[in-house]
Amino acid sequence: MVTKEILKIFHDDLWKDKRLMDPRKKVFVKKSENKIEHTTEISVLRFLKDANIDGIPEIKKTKGLEVHMAIFKGIRVFELLVILDELSIKYENAIKVKRKIIDRCNDRQRKIQFALKDWRENEIKNGQTRFKYPQDKIKKIVEVLAICKDIPLRKKEFDKEMAQLIDYWETVADIPFRDATTKNMVFCDPNFQRIELEPNESKIEKNIKQVIDKLTDDDFWETTPIADFDFSSCMHDTTVEDDYISLHCHERTFNGNTYIDPKDLIWIGTPDPKRAAISFYVRYYRFGGRKAAYRLLNPVNHLVRFAYDNDDFYFKNLNSIMRNLWSSVDDEFHVLLQITDDLSKKLGTRRAVTDEFYKAYPDAIRQAWQGLNENRIRQITKLKF
Repeated sequence: MVTKEILKIFHDDLWKDKRLMDPRKKVFVKKSENKIEHTTEISVLRFLKDANIDGIPEIKKTKGLEVHMAIFKGIRVFELLVILDELSIKYENAIKVKRKIIDRCNDRQRKIQFALKDWRENEIKNGQTRFKYPQDKIKKIVEVLAICKDIPLRKKEFDKEMAQLIDYWETVADIPFRDATTKNMVFCDPNFQRIELEPNESKIEKNIKQVIDKLTDDDFWETTPIADFDFSSCMHDTTVEDDYISLHCHERTFNGNTYIDPKDLIWIGTPDPKRAAISFYVRYYRFGGRKAAYRLLNPVNHLVRFAYDNDDFYFKNLNSIMRNLWSSVDDEFHVLLQITDDLSKKLGTRRAVTDEFYKAYPDAIRQAWQGLNENRIRQITKLKF
């Protein structure tokens, strides 16, 4: 059931395509949503540069809320993993290459998290106020999906458990939120082409051929630079597990084992079963919840932005992971786990036929920026709004 209230929540809190990102020939122009996000990203980029971390965007200039950054030539790591997954059916070495790339990303993100810890301490010393990642956003994701699929929320109990989760999060979120997904990383070989900049099928075909040609070239996969971009999320704090989960437990990188030891989820600090379980809840609803909301409400952009993602993966695995990490989770968050279980059974995988979001917000219609190609354009024309 789609209501005006649900569409407004999607518009205000979940819809990412309102952000202005303008790829040009040699410069990427990013317009922040507000001054805090803008100044945070600039501060982080300069700090990481000064910390001698390579593969960080060079700021060319700033203008208002715009940051003009040098573009990294290559392919997003996520898109590279998609190709390697497809090739692994025929080429055994594709699996080894994928593991090598993820290991290299792990080394980078560990180094970046240590640096961001130092950056945060400097910010606090200089009197800057830190903000926790707003868990009200997670609550809204749950509400949107539950209402769309007619899942009872048991409102009083749901509100109580979500309040408990939010209060707990405030006590354990103490590291800048990097958002360390492979979609925010670039494998910097200029022979690859990031398909979202000028999307077409020939680029995808060229990238696939390039990967096949290099599958046995270990030196290529070990030495080609990997870069990171989009540090605006660092305006918020998260848990030490969150970025590790983002990198290693995404659908494209997860090893399939839901029996995880909390000590294997951190680069910094001391392991904690409850914190690890709650971090998975927050991260998997961020990963799966937004994708599912797009699929159900804004299928035009889902077809483009999340063409290689399956949101049901997160809901089918979340409860098992949380229970294996923290044996008391059902005692404290029984309703939240029940909703996740209901979603795992009722969400399905079909994309909505009618774009209810664009129908309600016709002024918001725009071409999504990532991965558009002729085949998807033909699919989009079949959707109604």
